[in-house]
Amino acid sequence: LDGVPVHHVPHGIDLERYKPLDKNACRQALDIPKDATVVMFSSADDLSKSAWKGGPLLLDILKGLDKQTETPIHAIVLGKGNIDALGRLKNLVVHHMGFIHGENLVPALYSAADLLIYPTKADNLSLVLIEAIACGLPVVTFDIGGNSDIIDHSENGFMVPPFDIEAFVQKTLELLNDADKRRAFSNASRRAAETRFALKDMAAGYYRLFREITA
Repeated sequence: LDGVPVHHVPHGIDLERYKPLDKNACRQALDIPKDATVVMFSSADDLSKSAWKGGPLLLDILKGLDKQTETPIHAIVLGKGNIDALGRLKNLVVHHMGFIHGENLVPALYSAADLLIYPTKADNLSLVLIEAIACGLPVVTFDIGGNSDIIDHSENGFMVPPFDIEAFVQKTLELLNDADKRRAFSNASRRAAETRFALKDMAAGYYRLFREITA
């Protein structure tokens, strides 16, 4: 694209819909104890078969968490199908939500969690990550594709070398075991969403671009 003008207009979402909600109220609605440790995973693909969105890697990560904790970890899992082996992990309480139609419930699911684990193998600009940070959720994900445009390492989440399961598990535990760090990352997540991914800013960016072109 040498000599070709490039215009960067980040994809925006509705930050009035995707925003932090009362965590205790969201957990009560989902029948999750208010003092529980809660991780979340989301994919629109089939959980057990997805070659790209990390479903098979999710099992390896949750196995690693299960081995290194003596207290229950609740996992909110969104996506088609099921991963049967998750039910055999001794310290894992799985909440299979299936494929969620519509957007009304999704912000409550994000808000009920302590962090999002997203072991994707390929992504450009992940809507899941944008929605998660808009709801104030810290993220652990692979440093792959466009994830680094959304997650600032050690500020609103952790970027892990691609497919390093052990590093992924350790960074997840680091956040789960540090409430102060989670709180700081949560605040930074929402700020990042407001700064980069507001729907109104996307609209304004395209409007300025189209005005420039037509002029």
